[in-house]
Amino acid sequence: MYTNDEDLIILCEAVKIYSDQKDISNDVSVTTTELSNLDLYHFGWNIWNYFKVSNQDSIAKFLKSVFASLKDVEQGSIKSHLRDDDKKGIIKIEEITKEQE
Repeated sequence: MYTNDEDLIILCEAVKIYSDQKDISNDVSVTTTELSNLDLYHFGWNIWNYFKVSNQDSIAKFLKSVFASLKDVEQGSIKSHLRDDDKKGIIKIEEITKEQE
């Protein structure tokens, strides 16, 4: 497990809020273990690519708002690294096929 049960519940609620195109509270702070920032960027890309409810600025803001390790990273930097090294890390980039849509 890469986070504790409480943070997993918070993360699931945050993803639901994102998919509903609502604003995430700034007092959300999910802590992860063993996941690098690259993994979190890939997680964000996968959510953004799956829901397709907003632009990449929005998913970068989501990541910055939700994950404690990204609080001090510039939103533009997060956005620019969403697909970096797509085959590296624990979380890989998932491509959505036509059949999955």
